[in-house]
Amino acid sequence: MIVGLMAELEYREGVVWPAERRVIEMPRAVNDAPRARLPQSGRALAPVVGIRLEGERTSRAGKMAVAGVAIGVAGCVLAISLFRGGVIATRAFYAPVFRVDLPLTPEDDYAAVVRTLGQPAAERWDKQYELLAYPQRKLYIILKGPGRGDARYIGAMDWNWRPAHAVDLAGYGSTYGLLRRLPKF
Repeated sequence: MIVGLMAELEYREGVVWPAERRVIEMPRAVNDAPRARLPQSGRALAPVVGIRLEGERTSRAGKMAVAGVAIGVAGCVLAISLFRGGVIATRAFYAPVFRVDLPLTPEDDYAAVVRTLGQPAAERWDKQYELLAYPQRKLYIILKGPGRGDARYIGAMDWNWRPAHAVDLAGYGSTYGLLRRLPKF
């Protein structure tokens, strides 16, 4: 019995593989004609195999998955740009709150405020609230009471009409919530 190999073998990566000898043909020049090749030493020429740049391994499902991911990313970018101050503008804007520490108490009336802070630049009365404007301090002082002579200090608003100072009322908590809901007058 005679044993022989039908194909040439090659040892790679710890495994025996069938040997493959690939011939890569260089591209021809634009005006170059094909040349006839002469076999050397009686051997036949190996067939020339075309080289593909991409394999057909990418399936339709893979392409659809990539397209879906791309559309999803584009949708997320669009949604973020719309909600972040764009067309929809639901972005929350935060501004620093101006807080002051005033030496005023809930027992202080108009005279006590004028003694402490000086004469106001402007005064307004609306229903049960009195507003004293101090532009040099960028504050509105708010007094509350049934009449102008009975109004007491409840807090101060900054120039953007946000509470800047609130006082504690015995048994009732703070006047901060009242100032926050107070419409500008």
